[in-house]
Amino acid sequence: MEPKLDPEAAKQVSETPPRQRFAHVAMNARFEMTIACDRAEFARQASQAAFHELTQTEESLTYFSPASDISRINRLQPGEWARIDERTMACLQVAARIHRETDGAFDPTIRGILEAWKPRGRKETVEPTPETLAAARERTGMHLVVVDEDRYAVGVKVKGVKLDLGAIGKGFGLDRMGEVLREWELDRAMCHGAWSTALALKAPLDQAGWPMAIGDSDGTTMETVCLAGRAISRSGQEFGTHIFDPRTGRPADGKVGAWSIATTGAEADALSTAFLVMSVEEIEAYCAKHRGHGALLLIEKDKERKILRFNWPTT
Repeated sequence: MEPKLDPEAAKQVSETPPRQRFAHVAMNARFEMTIACDRAEFARQASQAAFHELTQTEESLTYFSPASDISRINRLQPGEWARIDERTMACLQVAARIHRETDGAFDPTIRGILEAWKPRGRKETVEPTPETLAAARERTGMHLVVVDEDRYAVGVKVKGVKLDLGAIGKGFGLDRMGEVLREWELDRAMCHGAWSTALALKAPLDQAGWPMAIGDSDGTTMETVCLAGRAISRSGQEFGTHIFDPRTGRPADGKVGAWSIATTGAEADALSTAFLVMSVEEIEAYCAKHRGHGALLLIEKDKERKILRFNWPTT
């Protein structure tokens, strides 16, 4: 149930100019890019530059490396500051904005709640005690993070606040890759990270955009959208509970999957997670206020599935 290039639609697209395809592993995922360009070696060099930027971004944002900006922030005591680089600052700014716009449904400080439900890295959830969950919620919320944009520094208001940009990092990495491709004047391209988030730059010549399939969990294609200058992302719970509502501290429920379309990969990545958490009414109100963003929801009730769309492109 992931956004992906529709193979049937792709067969109908003549490759003029030819497509150059490249792949790279980062952020524990396979990233791929397709560039509409007849200069194969030039495209290869550009892809290397884009993937290098992706690697640098991962080194700044990863939760798992002790040397990353995020890990250094997570070790802070109240009153201490961590200096961060431009990439981390830019990602935090987007994350904070989406947090505000979704009334806290997207929250990069949710790591403490996740660990309360999955102690010691367990894959399956374990119901935490009320005291454990309450303690985790006290350490959750972007209001507990202090960002000094002038000094490129971050502080925390309470001990134990844990930032985790995993729900926005792939999309942000795609945006940085896109910036590199634009610098190389190779902006008729599409990039994706593990097919969970994809960024479409300009469309190939004589095409309206890059076709993306919205697939169900059984492998069938529900519909196809054609994107240019937009990003798409998808979140779901079918591989086990891993998305929680930071506002309640409990697992998100009620939706099989949520897709988002936005201007940037970072926005789409964060919003697909937020849409899985938010109520249908909240999502409808959000999309009414943010006309450049769209949502597709797959809801299952009494073993019946229903699709809801808000600001979603026609197929």
